[in-house]
Amino acid sequence: LPFYLDQLAEQIGQVDLVICLDSGSGNYDQFWITASLRGICMGYLEVKILREAVHSGHGSGIVPSSFRIMRQLLTRIEDENTGELKVPELYRELKPSELQQAKDVADVLGKELVEEFPWVEGAGPVSSDLTQCLLNRSLRPTLMVTGAGGFNP
Repeated sequence: LPFYLDQLAEQIGQVDLVICLDSGSGNYDQFWITASLRGICMGYLEVKILREAVHSGHGSGIVPSSFRIMRQLLTRIEDENTGELKVPELYRELKPSELQQAKDVADVLGKELVEEFPWVEGAGPVSSDLTQCLLNRSLRPTLMVTGAGGFNP
């Protein structure tokens, strides 16, 4: 954020207060300040293999699965086992101060950081290390599919 405030200073002037209403807060016991925002890169992926639908029993084994093709394309950018992205340009070196801040926040929040989610039986966070979970959520690139169309209900 400071980088952009410096870059845009001539257009926006001296900024004394920035309020972001979409970044969330760690809990309601303290006042929280957002120190960084990751940004977003959105895309639309459509996989078509046939001009029209055919019965799955008739096409399977002959027609490649459009779902498998989609999965292969996503695997090019994300390791499906770890969730880590494979595109080096999406990463930057984290500063020691950022690592320390993440550890401090993880220490304050404790297990609340991951227990706030409504996990189904047997599911849980991608890491048992709360600092790593916080870094994943705030400073590391991630892939999140937020919708899918064309599937039968």
